[in-house]
Amino acid sequence: MRLRCAASPKIGVLVVGRSFVAAPVGRRLVAAFFVLLSVSLVPQIKGWLSGWLSRPATAHVTGFLLVTFPAAAYLVAADASSSGATFGKRLMGIRVISTAGGHLSIFRSVLRTGIRFIPWELAHSAVWRIRFGAEFSPHSIQFLLVIACYALVLANVSSQFFDHRHRAIYDFIARSQVNWISAKPRISTPIADR
Repeated sequence: MRLRCAASPKIGVLVVGRSFVAAPVGRRLVAAFFVLLSVSLVPQIKGWLSGWLSRPATAHVTGFLLVTFPAAAYLVAADASSSGATFGKRLMGIRVISTAGGHLSIFRSVLRTGIRFIPWELAHSAVWRIRFGAEFSPHSIQFLLVIACYALVLANVSSQFFDHRHRAIYDFIARSQVNWISAKPRISTPIADR
């Protein structure tokens, strides 16, 4: 007997006889809030780095190394871990898995997080340019960076409402999905080919 995969918007995805129920969008947003909250609790060390943050050539790199890189490394490590979840995801009862149903590989976790952080870095680029006196007008590069940032965030959030597995764009590209681990499988028998 061969097994095949079947998909249904009501039950999630059936992979080799196991059912995965897509995590509700609300739970994903609450989990994302906890990630943002943890990043905002990074100690204020502005005084130590005032020299680095006052020069355009080093300010963005310093901000990346102190905020973006640690946050991204945490997401990569947590999503590729055996639990497949950050603290916020665990609290919400959801986790990241591959679309095949297994743990997310480190490569796919890096890809997922890298794409997820593109809007964040576009916003940081605009802020650092504005911080050092660049004009913010509808014709400036900073304005375009902010528009691109909001467009990508809107695309990532809205794509979750149009896919039956509630996947964001970065989930499509990394072939991952966020599932509700507290939901019970609704199908217990595999679908056989005839």
